[in-house]
Amino acid sequence: MITKIHMKKYFLLWIVLFGLHNSYSQNKLINKAEKEYDQQAYASLSSGNLYDVLIEKEYNSSAVYAKLGDSYYFNGDYKNALKAYSQVEKLKDNYSFTNDQLFRYSQSLKSDGRYDEASKIIKQLNSKLAKGPINESTDYLSDIKKQSNRYSIKLVTANSKMPDYGTAYYKEKQVIFTSARDTNVVKKYKDAWTGKPYYKLYEATITDDGDLVNPKKLPGKVNSVYHQSTPVITNDGKQMYFTRSNFLGNKLGSDDTKTNRLRIYRATLVNDTWDKIEDLSINNDSYSNAHPALRPDGKSLIFASDRPGSLGQTDLYEVEIKTDGSFGEPKNMGASINTIGRETFPFITKSGEFYFASDGQSGLGGLDVFAAIKNSDNNYTIVNVGEPVNSGSDDFGFVIDSQTKKGFFSSNRGNDDQIYSVRELEPIKEIVNEIAVAGKIYDNKTGAALPNVKIKVYDKNNKLVDEFFTDEAGEYIVKVPQGDYTFVYEKQGYLFENDHITVKKGDKNILIDKRLTVDPNAIQLVDENGNAVVNGHDLTKDLNLKPIYFDLNGTRIKKKSQEELNKIVKFLKNYPTSTVDIRSHTDSQGDNNYNLKLSERRAKCTMDYFLKKGIKANRVTGKGYGETEILNKCVDGVKCSDKEHQLNRRSEFITSFNNK
Repeated sequence: MITKIHMKKYFLLWIVLFGLHNSYSQNKLINKAEKEYDQQAYASLSSGNLYDVLIEKEYNSSAVYAKLGDSYYFNGDYKNALKAYSQVEKLKDNYSFTNDQLFRYSQSLKSDGRYDEASKIIKQLNSKLAKGPINESTDYLSDIKKQSNRYSIKLVTANSKMPDYGTAYYKEKQVIFTSARDTNVVKKYKDAWTGKPYYKLYEATITDDGDLVNPKKLPGKVNSVYHQSTPVITNDGKQMYFTRSNFLGNKLGSDDTKTNRLRIYRATLVNDTWDKIEDLSINNDSYSNAHPALRPDGKSLIFASDRPGSLGQTDLYEVEIKTDGSFGEPKNMGASINTIGRETFPFITKSGEFYFASDGQSGLGGLDVFAAIKNSDNNYTIVNVGEPVNSGSDDFGFVIDSQTKKGFFSSNRGNDDQIYSVRELEPIKEIVNEIAVAGKIYDNKTGAALPNVKIKVYDKNNKLVDEFFTDEAGEYIVKVPQGDYTFVYEKQGYLFENDHITVKKGDKNILIDKRLTVDPNAIQLVDENGNAVVNGHDLTKDLNLKPIYFDLNGTRIKKKSQEELNKIVKFLKNYPTSTVDIRSHTDSQGDNNYNLKLSERRAKCTMDYFLKKGIKANRVTGKGYGETEILNKCVDGVKCSDKEHQLNRRSEFITSFNNK
């Protein structure tokens, strides 16, 4: 799969080939390597175990590992890219990932199935982006699951031991595809960047069961000594648009950095041979155009490009093809399709269904195949076509016959690119445009956030469509389609509240802040475990707490008792108007005055624990009672067992709702 084509071979192998013997030589070589890297956009990899070599030699430059990660990423080796990016985090030096590297790191994590970790990296990236953020949640995975298993796939017979990809429909029951199988060529005619033969265009026959057989190289001038790929044929079969290295008339073009970019050329069929290769006015030495597709009427060309003004690494553009064969001005297809990543390999069926590959839309890692469904406002709803077409590797070059529901796509899930036949078993599931409704709920009196509020969502027919709870920060988010809704807020000890919400087409996210008022008649609350708490009762009993233990004759709360106190903390945070009075008691053993002071210190220590956990001081009181409130016969002078004394060694937590 071509992204860019370079005239020279470079760079990180400096480090492996020369080795390092001191910090001076290490820094010198790293600086030289980084300079070469920066000049060439990304490095060539000649060794799959380069990462392991660097680790073995104990390299500690995050910049080198980050750029090594980039090199692996651009080679589609996400496994090794992830190793390299992860090493940057392990070194914990002053290196900061660029925005592009954060994006690549997140994609490498996705490719490994580590979606939650990828989400954290994307969140970090979004905080730095000046442009619109990318999806940082993992909710889209359920949408992908919904669209999955709609296709059957199978490797085609025409695949070789070299990379094969990029099928295009040709004559009846024929395709043209891209391959590097021309293994008998001399070194001079191999790509210095990959070490493999240059890509050529081949034709193959489609069998009745959708396989590809009998591959043959296309005759004529369409195949040059350099790269060519991804053609599209006009409806009359007389012209072909295709991707090629910047090479025409035995002249190899390059930009100011000696980089050979990609161009789209047009060939004409003459005596059953592709001839008369034409350059297009949309091309330029300083940027790439690649992977053309045609609208069904043949009046415009869609292609991938990294030209100035692109939103990401490559965007999709559309350009008018005029009746005389000349071209209008290319137009970016917009932010509903293009992202900060790669959008590429467009394809449009004869019935107008639009597919493309992207690593910036919400996917499984690497390039995924997406369907773009045009809305009435001329924007697109983007749908991941799901597994098994998509995987954690690069999946791209999707083409399908809208009549037979059979087609092909390409993937490097087996290391090199290979072509798969595909059969659609059922169409894309119904797409429901949903709007996110997000909110935070507060206590009306204190302004504190209210966790564990039950929210019920009813539609206009009073049918319950969703039910959920606020989190510990009192926040929630829910997605709902267009329509009218009633949000009902319920929390024990509070008056019911509701909101009426209308979600209209074109709405962005809806934000709601809500304040709930304490129910003045409430005599009972409920904790998150369903325990009933009565006003004026001891929380030790109502919350089923275990005894609170301190060090012998000390005030340090034992760790196992901290877990019990945390249950009280959670209750107080759930009900911000409630207060607690801490009452510390001892048994009658020992001096009365000592016991009183010990209990006072323990009461204060418990109060301090609550304050450290975020409970305000005006909600917590405490007092030590010593041995003044013995619960049984075990007063001074009465012989009792330790078990009987233990009943008197206690802490009480008397709650007040303060709801009047």
